Amino acid sequence: MAQSTFRSDLYFRLYVLNLSPPHLKNRMEDFDDLLDFFCNEYNVSFSEDAISLMKKHSWPGNIRELKNTVARAKALFSETIVEEDKIEQLLYTPVLKLKEQKENFKDLQMPVIKKIEKELIVKAMILHHGNQKKVAKELGLARSTLFERIKKYNINPAEYKN
Repeated sequence: MAQSTFRSDLYFRLYVLNLSPPHLKNRMEDFDDLLDFFCNEYNVSFSEDAISLMKKHSWPGNIRELKNTVARAKALFSETIVEEDKIEQLLYTPVLKLKEQKENFKDLQMPVIKKIEKELIVKAMILHHGNQKKVAKELGLARSTLFERIKKYNINPAEYKN
């Protein structure tokens, strides 16, 4: 609203109650229960050392970040138990390399729907280890359409192969 990019009448329709739940880093007593819940949901486990390392993370994305981290572990690692050495790959880190910053600048200029589409393709690439046939089937796209989108969004399927 302050930037005049959000309709004020819509804001007041949505603004019924202002809730500010505490950040996850300030309620680590709930961490184990939350982690256990998400691990059961995604059928993944973490070693004790991995959990200890995760507890040291600041969790700027709060519970949603924890849930996404568990989901990412399921997508990226097929091991029964995710070990400590895999945690760094899973956690959000706001520091980007210069090359990544330039690539992400292009993403900022994309309309939201295209960002979502690209993200879905990338997630499917991760899940299927870059197998375009499986990705196309997963997303309900013709392989030719997937190929066009991969080219359009500058996605390299080889990056997702193990």
